Amino acid sequence: MILFLVLTVSLGIFFANTARALNRSATDQINYAVGTDVKLTEEWKSNKVSSSSAAQQGQTAAAFGLAGNTGDTEEEEVDASTLSYEEPDFTRFEKLEGVDAAARVFVRESVTLSSSKMKVPKKSTYKDKNEKNRDDYMNMNDSSSSNSAKDVTLMTVEPGEFSKVVWSNSRLFPTHINNYLNALSDFNSGVILSSSFRDTYGLKLGDTVNCKWGSNSEFTATVLAFVDCWPSIQPYEKTDSGAYRDFAVMNFDYVRVATNVEPYQVWLKLSDGTKTEDFYKALEDAKIKCETLEVASQQVISKKNDPMLQGMNGALTLGFIIIMIMCIIGFLIYWIISIRSRTLQFGILRAMGMKFREIIAMLITEQVLVSGVAIVLSFVVGAYASDLFVPLFRSFMQAGAYPDFAVIPDRGDYLKIYAALGAMLLFCFAVLGRLISNINISKALKLGED
Repeated sequence: MILFLVLTVSLGIFFANTARALNRSATDQINYAVGTDVKLTEEWKSNKVSSSSAAQQGQTAAAFGLAGNTGDTEEEEVDASTLSYEEPDFTRFEKLEGVDAAARVFVRESVTLSSSKMKVPKKSTYKDKNEKNRDDYMNMNDSSSSNSAKDVTLMTVEPGEFSKVVWSNSRLFPTHINNYLNALSDFNSGVILSSSFRDTYGLKLGDTVNCKWGSNSEFTATVLAFVDCWPSIQPYEKTDSGAYRDFAVMNFDYVRVATNVEPYQVWLKLSDGTKTEDFYKALEDAKIKCETLEVASQQVISKKNDPMLQGMNGALTLGFIIIMIMCIIGFLIYWIISIRSRTLQFGILRAMGMKFREIIAMLITEQVLVSGVAIVLSFVVGAYASDLFVPLFRSFMQAGAYPDFAVIPDRGDYLKIYAALGAMLLFCFAVLGRLISNINISKALKLGED
């Protein structure tokens, strides 16, 4: 009986932990990738000349006999740092219905960070093995290094507002994310760097780095902390050279003073109970045109509707229910057979004057010593099996996504299992008590004489 309970209950715990790990990982990875409830980028007006305008100007110049572009060439990509932008009114987002908080977040790719204390190994410039150029072959045995890191992802945040909208998890950082934001708030010219700057490039806390991109002037920042990840920045994303992308986090106001104004992202924290349809309507009423729009809740729903994940959840749920039913049926069959085989014993005890409640108390004590120990062992075995085998299901998750797939038991799942086991024991006690109360003492004694 003990072995039966250990196997069934531990298997139920394994199914529950597997389903919880799959759903939690899917939700956490989406929330981390978006970084907040809603992330959007609004259309900004600039002095960038579109391809249609350039073509029209070229045709006008040709009409007057002047050389000009007739519009046959494709539109060239222009560096955003060289353009002049007209910033929209940010307060509109704070006044949107259903929005608790809003924050400005600037993200820039291909930023260069340099320092005299950095030792950055030279990286190849080809994407494919077949694309090596002459310099790559010449530098194959070159172990020299430079003092600058390129392809760095820069994010600038407003510490106070960012703390109100950002999604975070205790697994992401050794301390709360607000402690890092407080450091940026207290020291405006500080920077939080990815751990690669410490582990690979040799930087230390308090070192100074220079930052530059595009046509902006170079500015300096002081290293405040090193982190392995940051919300919405994928630490496993690789650059063209095949190395993991480095990132840096700075104060929004400090960087904005030192650089040209460029379009930024708007991160929004929605009020509890706000429907996505209502938020879309609020954007439409405010006449906000979005270039990009990411809603975490909609992505979570889309992910949970994935046929593969739904099929796995259904199989695990069905398995859990079947295991619990088997546990109840097996428990009842064992104790009914046991009680019937001890009918003479209970009859003699009742004939000797033992009260019914005393027999029930004896059975409860027996249950605690047998079933109670088995249930405790089953939780230990189930948790250990989950740690060993649930990580094998990481193949159902998106490759390279962050946070990593992890087995984190949920208290609610265990409470449900406790409730199911408690209901099972109460039901079995009621059945066994009914069975004992119907024992005919005279027949039991006569059975003993025979």
